[in-house]
Amino acid sequence: MRALNNRNPAPPASGHRADFEASSAQENSGNPVDFQAKGVKFRNQAKWRQNHPKQVWAQAALRSALNRGLIIQQPCEECGDANAEAHHDDYDKPMCVRWLCRLHHKAEHRRLRQGGDA
Repeated sequence: MRALNNRNPAPPASGHRADFEASSAQENSGNPVDFQAKGVKFRNQAKWRQNHPKQVWAQAALRSALNRGLIIQQPCEECGDANAEAHHDDYDKPMCVRWLCRLHHKAEHRRLRQGGDA
């Protein structure tokens, strides 16, 4: 029978209880799993986070301010869609953001990649 929650997952099908207990202990220790040590390549998101610490910091600071009610999410500046995402023009100023819907946010990043400053 499979476990219904993630706290006590079922052991692997191979039946190697020692492997299961070792991996569970590391996952539950609160320490991040070192994918390279395990012989697994970094996932794209983990690699991006490692290579862009300032952006990660700015996103975390903004998320904290949103959760604490210091900043209120606004609608998209372009179309008024209520489901907007924060776009940082300058990561040194984490609270200065432009609110854009997913469509306009992707368009803005596309414009920036093409070298547009206008």
